[in-house]
Amino acid sequence: MDKLKPAEPAKPRILVGVTGSVDAMLLPHYIRRIRQLMDCSMSVILTPEALTFVNADSIGLIVERVICGEDPKDWNTDRPGKIAADHDLMIVLPATANTLAAAAHGTAQNRLTMMFLVATFPILFFPVMGPTIWTKPVVRRNVEMVRADGHTVIEPAWKEQYEPDYGRMYGHYTLPEPEDVVSAIREHLALRLAA
Repeated sequence: MDKLKPAEPAKPRILVGVTGSVDAMLLPHYIRRIRQLMDCSMSVILTPEALTFVNADSIGLIVERVICGEDPKDWNTDRPGKIAADHDLMIVLPATANTLAAAAHGTAQNRLTMMFLVATFPILFFPVMGPTIWTKPVVRRNVEMVRADGHTVIEPAWKEQYEPDYGRMYGHYTLPEPEDVVSAIREHLALRLAA
């Protein structure tokens, strides 16, 4: 008589929200690294502004699903409620000041920001912006509102690089290392399973 094998645990299903920041160009590197370090399935939802920096067809080669555009004909398969039901956790990488404001105030400007309203899972925001913007009182208030609503805003990393427009080194807040992103994902998935 064959013994039944125990069911293998389901892979975590991660939804990656991508916004219109120049740091969105780092997305393929982050996705590859996350997949090297975690056995998971990944979907990506791109805002219309993110498409300025990211090629949806290229991203589609390294994830299970890409959701982009705001065409109503896509809503049969890409309704926010259905997208939410198909995932365990969401990361917004990168998160702009505009995206944090939408999350704080509940405005559904696009399909990605609609996810903040329908999600029943944790959302981790990875902010990217210049130092003047990050320290503005209104941005700090929005960050605190997002946190008060039960989501996580990860403190951004500081990076300096040469900026041709300024003709000098320029510092800004950017994404943490991919390994730190994976640690945050694992921590929040563990918290969710423990709940």
